[in-house]
Amino acid sequence: MWIAPTPHFFKINVDGAWMAPLHAKVGVIIRDSDGLLIGGEAKSLVRASFEGTEAEAILEGMKLAPKHHIDHAIIESNSKAAIDTLSICLCNGSWRIFPIVKVIPPSLVMVLSRDGLPCPPVNEF
Repeated sequence: MWIAPTPHFFKINVDGAWMAPLHAKVGVIIRDSDGLLIGGEAKSLVRASFEGTEAEAILEGMKLAPKHHIDHAIIESNSKAAIDTLSICLCNGSWRIFPIVKVIPPSLVMVLSRDGLPCPPVNEF
């Protein structure tokens, strides 16, 4: 069930799908606090893992936000590996997604877990 963000925020929902050996697709949907569709994108990629695909989906969501002049957004993903790597510490995350998530500036990270609760910010980057 989709839960709207607070007023003046946007929610960027991201997801990835992967099929061995190297086929991947990512999707991004941006909605405002009223649930109105602001933008979206889907891409085919070459990725070697499910984790890399999910991390790439988060990166694509963050790249799409500025194109719609969005500066207050919540990224929502159902990938625990990507969320943990972004939220906790890159050094403890999956090595497969490190090259992707290290591109994301830590000051922009606000990732939600599946239950919709914000992960606490960490200044270990």
